[in-house]
Amino acid sequence: MRNNGIRLLTGVLAACAMLLAGCGSGGGEAQNGSGETRVVTDDFGTQVAVPVRPERVVATFFSPMMGLLDLGVTPVGAAAWQPPLVTSAYADRLAGVPVVTSREGEPELEQIAAQSPDLIVATSYTNEQVIGRLRTIAPTYVVRLSAGGANATSWQDRSKQLGDVLGRSAENDRLAADFAARVQQMKQTYAPRIAGRTVAIVAGFQENNAAVFSAASGSGRILTDLGFRYSAQADAVAGRETNGLAQVSFERIGSVAGDADTLFLGSDLQGRVSPFVTSLQQTQLYKDLPSVKANRVGAFKPQVTGYTDANFLLDQVEKLLKGMPA
Repeated sequence: MRNNGIRLLTGVLAACAMLLAGCGSGGGEAQNGSGETRVVTDDFGTQVAVPVRPERVVATFFSPMMGLLDLGVTPVGAAAWQPPLVTSAYADRLAGVPVVTSREGEPELEQIAAQSPDLIVATSYTNEQVIGRLRTIAPTYVVRLSAGGANATSWQDRSKQLGDVLGRSAENDRLAADFAARVQQMKQTYAPRIAGRTVAIVAGFQENNAAVFSAASGSGRILTDLGFRYSAQADAVAGRETNGLAQVSFERIGSVAGDADTLFLGSDLQGRVSPFVTSLQQTQLYKDLPSVKANRVGAFKPQVTGYTDANFLLDQVEKLLKGMPA
């Protein structure tokens, strides 16, 4: 009986040791169901050991979170989000997911740790000290974000990058192929309506200011891929900015979008413009724009975070083109 008791105690202690060892490996060491990992290099040159196919992913910023959702990954910890900026299907997927950032977008470290992530996707908007602390919780892959300057990572490349990190390259390839086919189909179908058209994109994020996008922005590139000529006036102003976006006063709207005969206004995913854009629309300078006088004005979400935003943009462009004479 005594020997049996010793053997039982030894077995229990061994099991506890194994359990503790497993718990101790969570900080910064990638694990998943199979235990297989691989090393990837993030945008800052840091090598990160990630699970072959991560299962519990935390996103600390909205745009990469949208990329995750596009690739079929529902995060276990979400960045702060607003219903108008996601589809109803994505809102349903995020409804029960804990928000792990503050209203200001700062990662809440205790909340993130509580989700037991096997991968954290962070961004260059988070300071190095916080990123260092995130790395003690789980493997942390950091992406460098920009609104869309000439040297910025395109939204397509970002999706491909996330697909690789998440072990979902096949899913990204399908999204990319479907989108490319749709752009080509629209380009052919609406060629007579697009040919010779000059387009500009104007949003509103500040009082009495218009946000003008460059040709190199994510939305600008989609329009030029469709065959539109981009506004030289808008590009001369916004193209100088490192993020492909320039803020100008309402009084300058004629000099930054006056050469465009087609205009797209920034909106949410329901096509609703911001109060700042509404204020711009009430000015006589806006009403005097050639695009407005010709009633060639549409609206879409100009900050493209992934294929959902990009396809919504195509929806809105097609809606406008259908109403234009061939």
